[in-house]
Amino acid sequence: MRTRTSWGAVTAAALALTSLGALPAAADSTADGLVVRYALDQTTGTVVPDSSGNAKDAAVVGTASWNAGNGFSFGGGGSSSGNAIKLPNNLLTGLSAVSVDYEVFVPASFTNTAHFQFNLGNSATYPNGTGYMFVTGRSTDQKMRGTFANAGYSSEQRAIGSAVLPSGVWKHITYTVLGGSVATPGRSYLYSDGVQVATGPITAMPSDVATSTMNYLGRSAYSGDASFQGKIRDFRVYDRELTAAEAATLSTAGAAETVAGDAAALSLGDTSGVVANLTLPTTAAGGQPVTWATDDAAHVTATGAVTRPPAGGSAATVHLTATVAQRGQSATKTFTVTVLPGGPVAVDGVSVSPATSTIAAGTTTTLKATVSPATATDPSITWSSSDPAVATVSSSGVVSAVANGTATITAQSSAAGVSATATVTVDPAIPAGQILHYALDETSGTVAHDSSGQGRDGTLAGGATWTSGEGVKLDGTNGHVVLPASPLAGLTSVSIDFDVRIAGSQTGSYFLYGIGNTSSGVGNGYLFTTGNAFRTAIASGNWSTEQVTA
Repeated sequence: MRTRTSWGAVTAAALALTSLGALPAAADSTADGLVVRYALDQTTGTVVPDSSGNAKDAAVVGTASWNAGNGFSFGGGGSSSGNAIKLPNNLLTGLSAVSVDYEVFVPASFTNTAHFQFNLGNSATYPNGTGYMFVTGRSTDQKMRGTFANAGYSSEQRAIGSAVLPSGVWKHITYTVLGGSVATPGRSYLYSDGVQVATGPITAMPSDVATSTMNYLGRSAYSGDASFQGKIRDFRVYDRELTAAEAATLSTAGAAETVAGDAAALSLGDTSGVVANLTLPTTAAGGQPVTWATDDAAHVTATGAVTRPPAGGSAATVHLTATVAQRGQSATKTFTVTVLPGGPVAVDGVSVSPATSTIAAGTTTTLKATVSPATATDPSITWSSSDPAVATVSSSGVVSAVANGTATITAQSSAAGVSATATVTVDPAIPAGQILHYALDETSGTVAHDSSGQGRDGTLAGGATWTSGEGVKLDGTNGHVVLPASPLAGLTSVSIDFDVRIAGSQTGSYFLYGIGNTSSGVGNGYLFTTGNAFRTAIASGNWSTEQVTA
């Protein structure tokens, strides 16, 4: 059952309840004159105990939908088909005055024109009846009202508010009927959150409904009306008038219970190792707004934005406090948040490779910048050239040779003062447009050096060997030189020039070179020259797209 005065321990959180105004006095009159009281704070069962001391227990009809100790949930349904709570018979018998007081939550999704939250009296078939009283949060005129009738529809006497009862938030309702006669009228009063919203004359007595068997929470006297959808908590019936002051006192007590329960229910999940922004609830379960405060906005703001301490530093401990307020009452819950280090990591070094390049006018070479540490938050690089008339550089580090000379290419990191440079020489000795040049005059190792200045070295593989500075020898089985990827990228024309001596023992089909791609073992865009048929072919796809020069 729901505890009204204490709450269990909450991991990494602390609760507090405060009053924005005066709390009800410890000894008040709101316990006097109770006919029945149903706290509706249980979590299971179909018997609803009466805590007034009068032993008038109620019973659940249909599904027992308890709201985790915070009221009973009514599912709604057409023609009184939804679940309900059946109250004992004859609750109005012998009364000259009656007051009904309770907390109610109407969901925004429940849009029925009329929703009858309770009925005390008897069943009725429009327009006939033998007496009833009810409160609806929305009538056909889009206004909340309390109604008392000592017979059928034509005997209804109403206290009509000026607007519909707000939905999506807990509201406190008090409806008082003071009996009277035509000669000496009585009065009815309807309160919302302890404030009178309507009143009207009464010319009959509650005791006129001598017997009553249609006493329900969640249903109307008329079986054709829709069942109520929403939640009701702490339902009371008194045998007397509740004064305006008592209505306000009960409303304040209800608000204190609501904010305490809603604050306790707030959760941020596991806050013991936070590394990303937090989503802070802005509305409590009961519909009240939630406001937040922080004791360390440098690491977690009141909107949940997280800034982690620098990597290698210490974790930050932050206290976030949520406040839920309603009707002058507020409750807080404080969460302890541990923000792990790993915040922005600055660049502390840059290197560029190759550090020097020599290329021909009209060609390009690509420089690569590496920042340290590798975990830097912003590893971006801004490239620039000391002399764009000699060489320009793109945002991705591609250097274009413009004219003979030397230019310094700078890679500037996101950190001020942290940069690196490379020297690019545009050499007239290198034929214009040359993008690769392998002299193949090495005598050892497996690297075939590119002397074009592009830095695109090749690699000997298989049965490829050097011949004392006179070229590379291929064994006719698996010997070859692996060239770098994509040497043809961006070219609209290409020329390939080389010297070759074919061994007299060479037979069958053989390729002098091949540049391109394969897909599933089949050519997929390529250029080659064969020695046996001495032909050159270029293809945009497989062999069917070949264009041959023989």
